[in-house]
Amino acid sequence: MYQRYLIFDPFYVQNMGIIAAFLLLIGLPLFFLKNKSVYYQASWSSVVSWIYILPVVYILFGLPDPGPILVICLISIYSLKTFYQMVGMYHRDWFVNLSYILIAIGTYFIYRHERQSFVALPMIALTGFILVAILRNNYINMVQYIGLSLIGFSIYGWFYLHGAEILMLKSGVYTLIYLYALSEFAIALSAGI
Repeated sequence: MYQRYLIFDPFYVQNMGIIAAFLLLIGLPLFFLKNKSVYYQASWSSVVSWIYILPVVYILFGLPDPGPILVICLISIYSLKTFYQMVGMYHRDWFVNLSYILIAIGTYFIYRHERQSFVALPMIALTGFILVAILRNNYINMVQYIGLSLIGFSIYGWFYLHGAEILMLKSGVYTLIYLYALSEFAIALSAGI
């Protein structure tokens, strides 16, 4: 039973330790520079947040299959919910719920290794959003709602799900974790710019 949980794999534990050491190594100079400028403060805050979230990522990405891709699916849905709240569209249930359903469908396509269907998902989303306007027989602000829904779905749905697609590769969890660590390194390096 424990063989299915990646968190008990010594190689996985070792890699998480390396990433934690890497974040601490990045954070050490930023700790002393954080009061020099707002850019160093922002980089320091980013590194600290990743140090706090690393154990959570360690546990969630170490779950047995399909746990990690479901985690990315839920993060994607929550991010899209926040986007809809920010743009004031959270009350447009048809667009919001359709976006959530499409994210779940995209996750299913990834899990079933149906790459062609996953690649076609943005066009399916566009068709669905246009059909909402037609079925509702309403034209007021519909172009704006369709556009915002497509942007939100693309960024917080389809793009995030590419991380789930990486997880489905052999040793994909390591690739995804390294991509997250490298993005954090890039943020920390951009502090002086």
